[in-house]
Amino acid sequence: MPLGRRKKVGLDPKRTSLSRKALLSLRPRRREEVDWNYYEEEGKTIITYEHEPRGVASRAWALITARPKKRKLQLDEKGSFVWVRLNGKSRLRDLIGEFSAEFHVEKRGSELSILKFLGMLDARGLIEVEVPRHEQEKREG
Repeated sequence: MPLGRRKKVGLDPKRTSLSRKALLSLRPRRREEVDWNYYEEEGKTIITYEHEPRGVASRAWALITARPKKRKLQLDEKGSFVWVRLNGKSRLRDLIGEFSAEFHVEKRGSELSILKFLGMLDARGLIEVEVPRHEQEKREG
């Protein structure tokens, strides 16, 4: 299936213009420029990323407080499970199934949790999602 250009999709099922079927067929992936380390024995992941404040007030506050541009995000076992699988090859549907089996959670609960988690990662600019061309055409047409 040919992929279109990268577009902001919005992974919140209540706010996206994609159908549920299309949303679950997406293949999210980690952004290449994001540094991360997985600590298997502890079951956690540390992500290091550049934070760029948005908006005038946020930029002013960052200047006043001299906050570092590099940020760290620590993921627990469940977050790490999802993060290491964000390779752009696995469909969201498959990831939800694996998560449900690994942590003995109902698929619907897994779906909601993973979508919320991916929304947070997306808001921080840590992941990207390519929308298949035919879905872009539906959205634009």
